[in-house]
Amino acid sequence: MNIKNFKTFIFDLDGTLYDSTHKLHPENIKLIQKLNEAGKQVILATGRSINLIKKTLTDVDSDFATISINGGLVKEFKTGKIIHQEKISDSDSLAVLKLLKKYNIETAIYTENGLVFNVELSKTDSWVIKQNWENADLIENAIITIIDQPELIKGHSVMKFDISTQKVSAYNFKKFQNELESSFLDLIGYFSSPYVFELMPKTVSKGNAIKSMANSGIINLTTTIAFGDEANDISSAQIVPNFVAMANSNPLLLSYAKYKTEYTNNEAGVAKFIKTVMGFDYD
Repeated sequence: MNIKNFKTFIFDLDGTLYDSTHKLHPENIKLIQKLNEAGKQVILATGRSINLIKKTLTDVDSDFATISINGGLVKEFKTGKIIHQEKISDSDSLAVLKLLKKYNIETAIYTENGLVFNVELSKTDSWVIKQNWENADLIENAIITIIDQPELIKGHSVMKFDISTQKVSAYNFKKFQNELESSFLDLIGYFSSPYVFELMPKTVSKGNAIKSMANSGIINLTTTIAFGDEANDISSAQIVPNFVAMANSNPLLLSYAKYKTEYTNNEAGVAKFIKTVMGFDYD
């Protein structure tokens, strides 16, 4: 595998470029700077929103789009141009919020332009809500909004709900889920952690976003290599022929990957793989 045969490098963040403190490993920053200087396309592909990771985007300094919200929003950081997006309709967003209100469930809502909460920070003890609020590193023109009535969600271009299950009983949440499944056939929900239930369009995935970029001529899959570590990277591995799983990967991902790094995210596994396996000296 030779670096000269690859033009595009797609990187997941958490568990891949980020170490366990959720920061870019210094070696990975150095690598990306050299890839930029060499004229390579550096593309981030993350479950996070591009609107909320300003420092990372500044450090990466890529001229190319970021695949964010697991493929729901593909946007250029420097120009603000939206390449691809998959939204939840205003009518479905309103209906979901009414259902959340019925069961007194709190949520953080990822939108085209930032974050919306259905509860004030001072009135919640949910770490899901607090973490979304406190970790928001807003890019220019991104906004945080609090709404106290479901109707106020209109026009916010909703991409995803991060629903907190901390303050709701298992019985009530199951009732909420049952109503969701019977009423919203175009949406899919799953637990990304024990207390976070994510809700988004069924068609959203990193893989579909990558396919859209390839179909638009932005990238060429034959000269693309991608890196990831979690189950939400499986769709990327199914689209990109040269996919590299991290040494610290979820076992579910490994069977889809063509390669595996020798080192973990805490050991700059990405940088070391590209240096030793692909022959790219970034020092």
